[in-house]
Amino acid sequence: PVVGAFHNLAADALSNLDNDLELDTLVVADDSDAAETVLSIANEIGGLRALEAGPLANAAEVESVTPLVINIAKYNEEMHDVGVKWL
Repeated sequence: PVVGAFHNLAADALSNLDNDLELDTLVVADDSDAAETVLSIANEIGGLRALEAGPLANAAEVESVTPLVINIAKYNEEMHDVGVKWL
């Protein structure tokens, strides 16, 4: 089964284990068991909240947020490891 997750998270933010993330990741999958596995693993990462975002067909919409996140980081130096937090 294929599961999509971590699309909108900066690699630098994830690679620093001391980093306080306070971010969300959207998880898309057609297989509910596979989605639950990834949701569980992602939620074990401190400061990261994994949210179900529907079927795998939604991956394109989730991934479309990435260019926006990259541009925010590019034009705002203090936000190098910018990500998404859904409220």
